[in-house]
Amino acid sequence: ILNLAVWCLSMQTFDAGKVEKVFPSIIEALVYGINNPFNSSTATLESLKAVERLMGSMPEIMCDHHMWIMQAACLLFEDDEEVS
Repeated sequence: ILNLAVWCLSMQTFDAGKVEKVFPSIIEALVYGINNPFNSSTATLESLKAVERLMGSMPEIMCDHHMWIMQAACLLFEDDEEVS
């Protein structure tokens, strides 16, 4: 279910003005997907793809809600090769 939820988030076209109030919840959900307790590399990858898509469409808002940056950066230093 997590993979589907993250994929659905990544496929949405958000209007920045309309989602500004709930955007922290969207980022929180994506951070959960990145650090999912199931150790699912698919969920992590889909979450990172969603972050990438949102960064491309709403860079200002993504930078304002920067809690995802540390989570994504930590993946760069992990030894787990499944996420690469």
